[in-house]
Amino acid sequence: MFGSVLTSLTPADLDVLLLYQDPADIKAIRSVRAWDDESPPINIIAMTPQEESDYAFIRGTRAQRMV
Repeated sequence: MFGSVLTSLTPADLDVLLLYQDPADIKAIRSVRAWDDESPPINIIAMTPQEESDYAFIRGTRAQRMV
């Protein structure tokens, strides 16, 4: 997770980074859309480990592992 969820007791949204190997896994997760009506809203960013490394996303956002 990253963003305001790490710094606020009342975050505007829940930002979640999912690292994946198989694009079909992300497609399946997004198709469920179980989070559409959540409050606060859940925003999912999906990247391969290589993309995360290229962008240094975890370091740049100070994301924290939750699982």
